Amino acid sequence: MTNTPVAQKEPLRFNREDPADFSLVERGVLQVLGVERYEFQPTALREWYGL
Repeated sequence: MTNTPVAQKEPLRFNREDPADFSLVERGVLQVLGVERYEFQPTALREWYGL
C-alpha cells in the first residue's frame, strides 16, 4: 500500500449553498463533525510543498 499524494483543485469549503456541491472529502468531514455546514475561514495562506 502507498499513500499517494493528492492535490486539491480548490480549498475545502464547508458552507456551500447547495449540499449537492460538496466534494466527497467535504461530505466526509462534515459527517464526522456531525453538522450539515461549518463556517470556516483559513487563518493563514496555504503552503505548497511541490509534491
